Amino acid sequence: RREILLNATPRRGPKNEVLGVFCVGQEITELNKHRLKSDRIAHDLNQLIDTANAPIFSTDKNYNIDEWNGWVAKKSGWRKDEVKGKPLTNYIQPEIHNVVSNVIKDAALGKSTSNFELQLTTLDQDKPVC
Repeated sequence: RREILLNATPRRGPKNEVLGVFCVGQEITELNKHRLKSDRIAHDLNQLIDTANAPIFSTDKNYNIDEWNGWVAKKSGWRKDEVKGKPLTNYIQPEIHNVVSNVIKDAALGKSTSNFELQLTTLDQDKPVC
């Protein structure tokens, strides 16, 4: 089986009457195989992140949360859909806002930071999570 991406356009005569159809195709069988493989890998990585037995979250360059795995959701009580798109500083202890902001800022500029402590708050009493 071969897959073809097809474009069709009318073929017109001198009086603009339709005489037939021009079809131009591009064979995309291999492209689709690679696309499916990439989709499976992305799905597997998302599953790995979401089910990891460790806190995994990420932010965009404006410090808004764009990933919040199952571990963090379970321990903090904040569901992913509740925190996604909101500032990370809403969910960390106030006394470390500046430290966390600086670490994220440095990472966004290409500088990694290892082993810094972070205290997330919980939904039910703002208790530190980790």
